[in-house]
Amino acid sequence: LLDGMGGADAATVSYNNANTGNDGDDDLGDATAHDDATPGTMLAVECASCLREIVTRGMEEHKKVALLLELKVFGKLCKLSGLGGEGNVNGNDHRLRKLDLITVDGTQIDAVVAAAELVNTAGLELIPGWELQCQISPTSSSTPMVQPVNMLMNQCLELSFSCLAYDDIDVSGAVIDLVSRILVSLEKKESFWNNNIETTNLTRGTLCNSLLSRILSILHLRMKYPTDFQFDYEDEDEAEEEM
Repeated sequence: LLDGMGGADAATVSYNNANTGNDGDDDLGDATAHDDATPGTMLAVECASCLREIVTRGMEEHKKVALLLELKVFGKLCKLSGLGGEGNVNGNDHRLRKLDLITVDGTQIDAVVAAAELVNTAGLELIPGWELQCQISPTSSSTPMVQPVNMLMNQCLELSFSCLAYDDIDVSGAVIDLVSRILVSLEKKESFWNNNIETTNLTRGTLCNSLLSRILSILHLRMKYPTDFQFDYEDEDEAEEEM
Protein backbone atom coordinates (compact mmCIF):
# COMPACT_ATOMS: atom_id res chain seq x y z
CA LEU A 1 0.00 0.00 0.00
CA LEU A 2 2.79 2.42 0.88
CA ASP A 3 4.59 1.67 -2.38
CA GLY A 4 1.32 2.48 -4.12
CA MET A 5 1.45 5.98 -2.64
CA GLY A 6 4.36 6.63 -5.00
CA GLY A 7 2.34 5.63 -8.05
CA ALA A 8 1.68 9.26 -8.95
CA ASP A 9 5.08 10.02 -10.43
CA ALA A 10 4.31 12.88 -12.76
CA ALA A 11 7.95 12.98 -13.90
CA THR A 12 7.77 9.56 -15.54
CA VAL A 13 4.09 9.16 -16.43
CA SER A 14 2.41 11.11 -19.22
CA TYR A 15 -1.31 10.56 -19.30
CA ASN A 16 -4.68 12.26 -19.72
CA ASN A 17 -8.25 11.18 -20.29
CA ALA A 18 -8.20 12.20 -23.93
CA ASN A 19 -5.52 9.75 -25.02
CA THR A 20 -6.85 6.80 -22.99
CA GLY A 21 -10.49 7.02 -23.89
CA ASN A 22 -11.55 7.37 -20.26
CA ASP A 23 -15.12 8.66 -20.25
CA GLY A 24 -15.06 9.51 -16.53
CA ASP A 25 -17.57 6.82 -15.55
CA ASP A 26 -15.11 4.78 -13.47
CA ASP A 27 -16.21 4.36 -9.86
CA LEU A 28 -13.03 5.75 -8.32
CA GLY A 29 -14.48 8.45 -6.07
CA ASP A 30 -12.08 11.34 -5.49
CA ALA A 31 -9.54 9.87 -7.89
CA THR A 32 -11.52 11.25 -10.85
CA ALA A 33 -11.94 14.72 -9.37
CA HIS A 34 -9.35 16.12 -11.82
CA ASP A 35 -9.43 15.28 -15.52
CA ASP A 36 -5.64 15.03 -15.69
CA ALA A 37 -5.31 12.34 -13.00
CA THR A 38 -2.95 9.53 -14.01
CA PRO A 39 -3.52 5.84 -13.26
CA GLY A 40 -0.72 6.11 -10.70
CA THR A 41 -2.55 8.99 -9.04
CA MET A 42 -5.73 6.91 -8.82
CA LEU A 43 -3.74 4.05 -7.30
CA ALA A 44 -2.23 6.39 -4.70
CA VAL A 45 -5.69 7.68 -3.73
CA GLU A 46 -7.02 4.16 -3.17
CA CYS A 47 -3.91 3.12 -1.20
CA ALA A 48 -4.20 6.20 1.03
CA SER A 49 -7.84 5.38 1.72
CA CYS A 50 -6.95 1.83 2.79
CA LEU A 51 -4.11 3.06 5.00
CA ARG A 52 -6.40 5.56 6.73
CA GLU A 53 -8.80 2.75 7.59
CA ILE A 54 -5.94 0.73 9.08
CA VAL A 55 -4.56 3.68 11.05
CA THR A 56 -7.94 4.58 12.57
CA ARG A 57 -8.61 1.10 13.96
CA GLY A 58 -9.62 1.27 17.59
CA MET A 59 -6.88 0.26 20.01
CA GLU A 60 -4.97 1.47 23.05
CA GLU A 61 -2.65 4.42 22.53
CA HIS A 62 0.60 2.51 23.01
CA LYS A 63 -0.56 -0.12 20.54
CA LYS A 64 -1.45 2.60 18.04
CA VAL A 65 2.09 3.98 18.31
CA ALA A 66 3.47 0.48 17.75
CA LEU A 67 1.24 0.13 14.68
CA LEU A 68 2.46 3.42 13.23
CA LEU A 69 6.06 2.38 13.88
CA GLU A 70 5.46 -0.88 12.07
CA LEU A 71 3.65 0.69 9.13
CA LYS A 72 6.32 3.41 8.68
CA VAL A 73 3.72 5.67 7.07
CA PHE A 74 5.54 8.93 7.79
CA GLY A 75 8.95 7.60 6.81
CA LYS A 76 7.69 6.26 3.49
CA LEU A 77 5.85 9.48 2.66
CA CYS A 78 8.98 11.48 3.53
CA LYS A 79 11.00 9.30 1.18
CA LEU A 80 8.45 9.53 -1.65
CA SER A 81 8.17 13.31 -1.29
CA GLY A 82 11.92 13.87 -1.07
CA LEU A 83 11.91 14.97 2.57
CA GLY A 84 14.60 13.69 4.89
CA GLY A 85 14.11 13.04 8.59
CA GLU A 86 14.69 16.73 9.29
CA GLY A 87 12.66 17.85 6.29
CA ASN A 88 15.55 18.46 3.92
CA VAL A 89 14.69 18.10 0.25
CA ASN A 90 16.92 15.57 -1.43
CA GLY A 91 18.12 17.77 -4.25
CA ASN A 92 16.24 20.12 -6.54
CA ASP A 93 15.42 17.54 -9.18
CA HIS A 94 11.65 17.03 -9.17
CA ARG A 95 12.18 13.51 -10.56
CA LEU A 96 13.44 12.46 -7.13
CA ARG A 97 10.05 13.34 -5.64
CA LYS A 98 7.50 10.72 -6.68
CA LEU A 99 4.94 12.44 -4.47
CA ASP A 100 5.70 16.11 -5.02
CA LEU A 101 4.74 18.24 -2.01
CA ILE A 102 6.45 21.32 -3.44
CA THR A 103 5.40 21.84 -7.06
CA VAL A 104 1.69 21.85 -7.90
CA ASP A 105 1.00 19.32 -10.66
CA GLY A 106 -2.52 18.70 -11.93
CA THR A 107 -1.69 15.11 -12.89
CA GLN A 108 -1.05 14.11 -9.28
CA ILE A 109 -3.02 16.63 -7.23
CA ASP A 110 -5.52 13.99 -6.08
CA ALA A 111 -2.65 11.84 -4.81
CA VAL A 112 -1.21 14.79 -2.88
CA VAL A 113 -4.63 15.53 -1.35
CA ALA A 114 -4.96 11.87 -0.36
CA ALA A 115 -1.46 11.90 1.14
CA ALA A 116 -2.30 15.05 3.13
CA GLU A 117 -5.45 13.40 4.47
CA LEU A 118 -3.40 10.36 5.44
CA VAL A 119 -0.82 12.56 7.21
CA ASN A 120 -3.64 14.34 9.05
CA THR A 121 -5.28 11.09 10.17
CA ALA A 122 -2.04 9.36 11.17
CA GLY A 123 -0.76 12.48 12.95
CA LEU A 124 -3.92 12.84 15.02
CA GLU A 125 -3.57 9.19 16.00
CA LEU A 126 0.13 9.57 16.83
CA ILE A 127 0.14 12.63 19.11
CA PRO A 128 -1.76 11.15 22.11
CA GLY A 129 0.39 8.01 22.10
CA TRP A 130 3.58 10.02 21.62
CA GLU A 131 2.73 12.26 24.57
CA LEU A 132 1.91 9.25 26.72
CA GLN A 133 5.06 7.35 25.72
CA CYS A 134 7.36 10.26 26.51
CA GLN A 135 5.62 10.87 29.85
CA ILE A 136 6.19 7.25 30.82
CA SER A 137 9.85 7.41 29.69
CA PRO A 138 10.98 11.02 30.27
CA THR A 139 14.63 10.33 29.43
CA SER A 140 13.87 10.00 25.73
CA SER A 141 17.44 10.25 24.55
CA SER A 142 18.37 7.02 26.34
CA THR A 143 15.14 5.04 25.90
CA PRO A 144 15.11 2.71 22.86
CA MET A 145 11.32 2.88 22.38
CA VAL A 146 11.03 6.66 22.60
CA GLN A 147 13.76 7.49 20.07
CA PRO A 148 11.92 5.99 17.07
CA VAL A 149 8.65 7.53 18.30
CA ASN A 150 10.31 10.95 18.38
CA MET A 151 11.55 10.31 14.85
CA LEU A 152 7.97 9.60 13.82
CA MET A 153 6.89 12.91 15.29
CA ASN A 154 9.68 14.76 13.46
CA GLN A 155 8.58 13.20 10.18
CA CYS A 156 4.94 13.97 10.96
CA LEU A 157 5.78 17.64 11.59
CA GLU A 158 7.72 18.00 8.34
CA LEU A 159 4.97 16.38 6.29
CA SER A 160 2.19 18.39 7.91
CA PHE A 161 4.04 21.69 7.36
CA SER A 162 4.83 20.77 3.75
CA CYS A 163 1.14 20.05 3.14
CA LEU A 164 0.09 23.24 4.91
CA ALA A 165 2.43 25.25 2.66
CA TYR A 166 1.26 23.51 -0.52
CA ASP A 167 -0.34 25.95 -2.97
CA ASP A 168 -3.68 24.17 -3.20
CA ILE A 169 -6.44 24.65 -0.66
CA ASP A 170 -7.54 21.01 -0.79
CA VAL A 171 -4.06 19.94 0.30
CA SER A 172 -3.41 22.64 2.90
CA GLY A 173 -6.94 22.35 4.26
CA ALA A 174 -6.56 18.60 4.73
CA VAL A 175 -4.02 19.06 7.56
CA ILE A 176 -5.75 21.91 9.43
CA ASP A 177 -7.05 19.58 12.14
CA LEU A 178 -3.58 18.16 12.72
CA VAL A 179 -1.91 21.57 12.83
CA SER A 180 -4.57 22.77 15.29
CA ARG A 181 -3.92 19.72 17.47
CA ILE A 182 -0.18 20.42 17.36
CA LEU A 183 -0.78 24.02 18.47
CA VAL A 184 -2.94 22.88 21.38
CA SER A 185 -0.24 20.46 22.46
CA LEU A 186 2.46 23.13 22.11
CA GLU A 187 0.46 25.47 24.34
CA LYS A 188 -0.31 22.95 27.05
CA LYS A 189 2.95 20.98 26.98
CA GLU A 190 5.64 23.47 25.97
CA SER A 191 8.40 22.03 28.14
CA PHE A 192 7.39 18.54 27.07
CA TRP A 193 7.94 19.38 23.39
CA ASN A 194 11.15 21.27 24.04
CA ASN A 195 12.64 18.38 25.99
CA ASN A 196 11.61 15.48 23.76
CA ILE A 197 11.96 16.61 20.15
CA GLU A 198 15.60 17.02 19.18
CA THR A 199 16.75 18.86 16.06
CA THR A 200 20.23 19.65 14.84
CA ASN A 201 19.40 23.21 13.83
CA LEU A 202 17.89 24.49 17.08
CA THR A 203 19.14 25.26 20.55
CA ARG A 204 17.55 22.89 23.04
CA GLY A 205 14.47 24.44 24.63
CA THR A 206 13.52 26.66 21.67
CA LEU A 207 11.56 24.16 19.59
CA CYS A 208 8.08 25.47 20.43
CA ASN A 209 8.94 29.01 19.39
CA SER A 210 10.47 27.71 16.18
CA LEU A 211 7.42 25.59 15.30
CA LEU A 212 5.02 28.42 16.05
CA SER A 213 7.07 30.84 13.93
CA ARG A 214 7.14 28.35 11.10
CA ILE A 215 3.37 27.85 11.17
CA LEU A 216 2.73 31.60 11.23
CA SER A 217 5.16 32.13 8.36
CA ILE A 218 3.39 29.49 6.26
CA LEU A 219 -0.04 30.96 7.00
CA HIS A 220 1.22 34.44 6.14
CA LEU A 221 2.42 33.27 2.73
CA ARG A 222 -0.73 31.23 2.07
CA MET A 223 -3.03 34.18 2.85
CA LYS A 224 -1.41 36.49 0.29
CA TYR A 225 -3.34 37.32 -2.86
CA PRO A 226 -1.71 36.09 -6.08
CA THR A 227 0.39 38.75 -7.81
CA ASP A 228 -1.95 38.64 -10.83
CA PHE A 229 -5.15 38.86 -8.77
CA GLN A 230 -7.61 41.35 -10.26
CA PHE A 231 -9.36 43.32 -7.53
CA ASP A 232 -12.86 44.37 -8.61
CA TYR A 233 -13.61 47.82 -7.23
CA GLU A 234 -17.24 48.21 -8.30
CA ASP A 235 -19.26 51.05 -6.84
CA GLU A 236 -22.60 50.44 -5.15
CA ASP A 237 -24.72 51.46 -8.16
CA GLU A 238 -22.92 49.08 -10.54
CA ALA A 239 -23.17 46.22 -8.04
CA GLU A 240 -26.94 46.77 -7.62
CA GLU A 241 -27.46 46.84 -11.40
CA GLU A 242 -25.72 43.49 -11.81
CA MET A 243 -27.85 41.95 -9.07
